[in-house]
Amino acid sequence: MGDEDWRLRFAKKRYTRLLEILLRRMGEKALGEVLKELGSYCAGLDDERIVKHRGDFVGYCAYIKQSASGDTITKENGVITMTSGERSACFCPLIGDTPGVPWAACSCSLGWQEHTWQTLLQKPVRVELKESVVRGGKACTFVIKVEEK
Repeated sequence: MGDEDWRLRFAKKRYTRLLEILLRRMGEKALGEVLKELGSYCAGLDDERIVKHRGDFVGYCAYIKQSASGDTITKENGVITMTSGERSACFCPLIGDTPGVPWAACSCSLGWQEHTWQTLLQKPVRVELKESVVRGGKACTFVIKVEEK
């Protein structure tokens, strides 16, 4: 294949190694906080599309279902659950199916989800990771709860 393929493979390995080094030097808690902030930044790059769906939960769910991730979103008793389809690799192009990725890498997704849902709902949310492919699951599942003040 072309030049981009070897570069992406290289970037995945390098990113995984960077995460390993940072984990060793910073510890899991600090690395998790940094990656959560990074995920929030990355999600913010899509703010224009998220803002278009404010007040339209059903429309946003359809948008996500048709997007590259294809995630399914449900809402029951005020709790939002977002689940990917079954997959063998992380959705992040810097991780993919690279072996040995530290579990703290999932904090990036927590930041992404938190930013996205807070931007969409205009309320603070708490996001929990229930399952991830990086941690050995068959899908990635997030539970989003609106924080009541």
